[in-house]
Amino acid sequence: MYRFIGLTSDIKRMLLHVTAAILAAQFLVQVIAYVFSCKPISAAWDINVRLAGFSSINVPLEIFILTIFYLLMDVWLLVFPLHTIWSLSLPLRTRMAVTWVFIFGGVACAGAILKTAHVYSVFDSYDPLCTLPTPLSNSI
Repeated sequence: MYRFIGLTSDIKRMLLHVTAAILAAQFLVQVIAYVFSCKPISAAWDINVRLAGFSSINVPLEIFILTIFYLLMDVWLLVFPLHTIWSLSLPLRTRMAVTWVFIFGGVACAGAILKTAHVYSVFDSYDPLCTLPTPLSNSI
């Protein structure tokens, strides 16, 4: 990535490291929060414990918050390299072509916005065709 953003820009290098640190911290916080929010902790990885009715996290709220976070990171990662692309000594036509690739990435961000707008209402809706699975027995 240093080849892409250039080592001469301390601000870009710092922003790159901050972005990587935020993504790594988000991953650790998400995993730790999920595992330790389950009571007992084994409900995080054992479906039989979850189906037995033990409490866990509010999944719709977690997915809604993570969707917002991922949307913000998608937009940031889309916008971050644009200045570098336009400062390269490439022909205008090539820079515009690369910018169009990023604009198509913006379509993915638009899809993420639509997902964020509807994800919580989908989890809060009633599906009459959905049936919960029965707990698996250990005597198989």
